[in-house]
Amino acid sequence: MAATQLCGHKLTDEFNTGDYEGVELYQVTQFHDPAKNGVRCSSAAGFLFPALSRPNLTGITQAQATQLTFDDRRATGVIYQHEGQVLSVSVKQEVLLCAGAFQSPQLLQLSGIEDGEALNQ
Repeated sequence: MAATQLCGHKLTDEFNTGDYEGVELYQVTQFHDPAKNGVRCSSAAGFLFPALSRPNLTGITQAQATQLTFDDRRATGVIYQHEGQVLSVSVKQEVLLCAGAFQSPQLLQLSGIEDGEALNQ
């Protein structure tokens, strides 16, 4: 960084402010495991894949959630499509919804939470 400043490049204290011009240490996600040798890591590689061996977590890939199920006001499971079949799964403790900025509200609306009519617009 000092050498680039000697060449006339400015020091940028924080890239997250939107000022991308300059020199600064770049923020990345990397494994801290020396065996991984500093390889970049995704959320799935860092957190999900190691957790899949837990007995209280099942991962189903290539599936699309279509609706949440409820017992009164408590979410109890999810209905989903997988390999051409409509399936469902129920939980004993909690439903964790992580479908992104667009699919989370859509799934809630399809499940009767908020205005489902907004999906027809």
